[in-house]
Amino acid sequence: MASGLELSIAKTLAPIAGGLIKGATETASKSFKRWNASGASSKLAKKLAQADRIKTIWSPDKEKSLLSIYYPSRILVSKSPQNIASLSDLPNENLVIEGIVGHGKSIFLRYLYLQELSGNGLGCLPLFIELRTLSRDRDLHTCLLEALDKIDVDPSQEIFDYLAKSGKLVLLLDGFDELDEEIVRATIGKIEFLLDKYASLRIIVTSRPSAEIQKSRLFRTVSLVGLELEDYNNFLTKLGVKSEKALEIVEAIRNSPSDVSNLIKTPLMMTLLVMVYESENEIPSELPEFFDKLFSTMFARHDRLKAGFVRKHYSGLSERQLQRLFEVFCFFAMQKGYGRSLTTQQFVNAFDRACSHSSELQCDVDDFRKDIVRVACMMLEEGFDLTTFLHKSIAEYFAAAFVKRLSDELAEKFYRNVNRAYSNWSGMITFLEEIDEYRLAKYYWIPSLDLLFEQLSEEEHGEQRWLKFFVKRQPEFGVTYSLKNKNDEGAPFEATSWGSYTHHSSLGGEIHGKIAQAAISGLKETIPLSLGESVLLEQPHLFIREEKPEGKIEYKIYFDAAVQQYGSNGVVSKFEQLELDMLRRRDEAKITVEREEKKERMVADDFFGY
Repeated sequence: MASGLELSIAKTLAPIAGGLIKGATETASKSFKRWNASGASSKLAKKLAQADRIKTIWSPDKEKSLLSIYYPSRILVSKSPQNIASLSDLPNENLVIEGIVGHGKSIFLRYLYLQELSGNGLGCLPLFIELRTLSRDRDLHTCLLEALDKIDVDPSQEIFDYLAKSGKLVLLLDGFDELDEEIVRATIGKIEFLLDKYASLRIIVTSRPSAEIQKSRLFRTVSLVGLELEDYNNFLTKLGVKSEKALEIVEAIRNSPSDVSNLIKTPLMMTLLVMVYESENEIPSELPEFFDKLFSTMFARHDRLKAGFVRKHYSGLSERQLQRLFEVFCFFAMQKGYGRSLTTQQFVNAFDRACSHSSELQCDVDDFRKDIVRVACMMLEEGFDLTTFLHKSIAEYFAAAFVKRLSDELAEKFYRNVNRAYSNWSGMITFLEEIDEYRLAKYYWIPSLDLLFEQLSEEEHGEQRWLKFFVKRQPEFGVTYSLKNKNDEGAPFEATSWGSYTHHSSLGGEIHGKIAQAAISGLKETIPLSLGESVLLEQPHLFIREEKPEGKIEYKIYFDAAVQQYGSNGVVSKFEQLELDMLRRRDEAKITVEREEKKERMVADDFFGY
């Protein structure tokens, strides 16, 4: 018997198909007429309704209806929180919806997808793409055609062209921050190409803050709003917590002085906290204690409901040994940049390196996978060849826990080399700020910032100091002007992308990202954001004309040329503010180091007499 959602989707498909058939080519018309064939819409509706079935960290062994557990998300619009029930409630622009770890970005986008399929939205055909599935051999274009095939539409370029031009297609691209770094720029290029080519196409992307896609002028960035105290009770009800227990948990959070309670801003953190609270009947006071108890809770949460039952450990390792091996495994998976989902070969590679590092923790790779998936429930098996962390923050925290356990000598080596592959470690650094603050400050922040200010001091003092510093280290940095629609003759060219054309920089890590962002912010306040082609052609010494595939024309202006032509005040102001922020950050790091080393001296003086 068809579910209510399936019936709703089936009813929605008919008018969408009817609208698309009008004016369609013969090939396209045949595709959409198939939806109206006897039984076809019901079969398709049943297939699409599978998007409502998800596994969650709360219930990893059993699929649940997303709509049944979904707690309404809010976004900031003009600094005011706004409830979003469908795509029609969002600003009518191409958007990047950003949120921190565990904010529910994927659930939110999937909810909007289901709403659109159910007829509660714009009346468009939505295509949902998980960007983490892209690779060098499987690009965005391939995924889009596969998405058409899944909805029984001819997966041809002709059909996609028709849909994209119709104004009835919306692309929902989930998890930009989970893209492999090697394909980030290529994927941005393909996204911007689609928006340039198809003026009526709408694209919504989700990402963590400060991803490269946020730099594109073709997108407006809006932020998800975190959970507030007044949300807690209703959220817990949606989670399935009984009312009396929910009130008890909310009261415990309200009265808790712990650092953990201050972090309950996202659905993920609230869910994890509830799981630990139900097991321990208290809220841990420190973040490391919280995650350690989380592993223990996940490890045994099913078993504690069964008197006298002890779940088999396939690996033969104890709970503590398994956690230690999992920490090392997470570290090497992140070092390799594998991301949230690992192929079988990647899983084996990370496991082999973990076992080589921890010779006292040995077991079979398949047994380890079974324990992590079926017993500890930290990962899920997806399809034939993927094993996926329940959430990216799981890998990040336990990798950070491994770094925390390193000797000072090895920790120093790690921190001094973080910037060589900062994109692999950025999420983990957030946790290390909490659990290894002293060594992070001593070996990472202070040396990195000392180097920055040493290099700055080599430049002559004055407002040109930052400009010369930046151009030396980012000579290929600039702005690209292009047409939103290449067929709009006479339309102005707009500044659509900002950054290094070669993606090369002698600066690394978070500092590099902040400096680049300061340059972009300053340029946006200084240079024209749109220019007529006649103006661009009149100044070939400034604007470099390039012809792209399919006849697309772009104009590039390098950073140094832009500030010489349009002035440097805006950029210099942003750099000077950043310098103050960096000086403050270095001072805070030095205070942290001095405080901890003072404690060590006191211990030595009091107990050892030296």
